[in-house]
Amino acid sequence: MNALHWPGLDWLALAGGGNRCGWQAGALDDLARFGARLPQGLSGTRAGAAIGAAVFACAAAVRPMAMDGGDTDNAPVPVPDAARQPATQALVMPTRHDPGRPPLFRELGRTCWQPSQPVPVSTWDCRRGTPVKAAWELGRSDAAALLSRGCVTLS
Repeated sequence: MNALHWPGLDWLALAGGGNRCGWQAGALDDLARFGARLPQGLSGTRAGAAIGAAVFACAAAVRPMAMDGGDTDNAPVPVPDAARQPATQALVMPTRHDPGRPPLFRELGRTCWQPSQPVPVSTWDCRRGTPVKAAWELGRSDAAALLSRGCVTLS
């Protein structure tokens, strides 16, 4: 895949759960620092991503929002009705790293952006000292890397 044109997105799906969602938050925070705005549609799967989607949606007045708290990484993305609406330009952000794929890839008609390496935090560990900040920092560095290589364009 060549590059992701961020302003062309109309749906963002956050997939994955637990503390690894810090990667998504860090990546989106870094993009926002450079002027990226959230798309109009937002969805989250599993508890952590669904909570993140709700927080981002409330902060940015994004609409519509779909929530799926089920145990799945298959992020809900609306299926367009060709007679009434154009195809949805969606980005899915899973929290699992697949070493056999590049950071940006297409699968089943969806654009996906995965972490550059396994997110360095346990999914459900909530004890003091859990390195959630490391997940956030990985997200920020992944976003900065894609921006610097021209893999994500913001205008």
